Amino acid sequence: VQPTQIRSNILSFHNRIYSELRAARIDSKSSRSPKVTVCVTHYERPLVLLESLKRIQRQTYSNFDVIVVDDGSASPETRRILDKIIAPLLHRNGWKLVIANHAYLGAARNRCVENTGSDVDYIFFTDEDDAIAPHALQSFVDVAEYAKADIVTAFFHLFWGPSHLQP
Repeated sequence: VQPTQIRSNILSFHNRIYSELRAARIDSKSSRSPKVTVCVTHYERPLVLLESLKRIQRQTYSNFDVIVVDDGSASPETRRILDKIIAPLLHRNGWKLVIANHAYLGAARNRCVENTGSDVDYIFFTDEDDAIAPHALQSFVDVAEYAKADIVTAFFHLFWGPSHLQP
């Protein structure tokens, strides 16, 4: 089997499953809208973080909040952008910025979980350079609810170049 056929089979499978999930959600009598906290880790790339936050703002799912954990960014330019642009954006949306000592990705994610409220049903981990699709949170919730899953993971789109930053 050729790689293009394998890719086509995988995409067909996922499209079929996604269609079934959407149909199940539409047919469901439940109006449950679980609360999601999006945990975004960040280190020394505030403009990339800003683009990521803009993508998160465009989610089709609405019952979510965001916690950005800055993992000890120290450069004056990064600190300035965090203070003057990122923090006000987060504040306007009711989201949170947590400044942590530099301890790397795992510790930053743990710090995010520590700052998550007790009303949260799911935590969605992402990094500042991840380009999540507008329907990512909706798909995440659909799958988790349909499968009654405690953990959900996803494939990723591989790209070359800066095209992931386009709206």
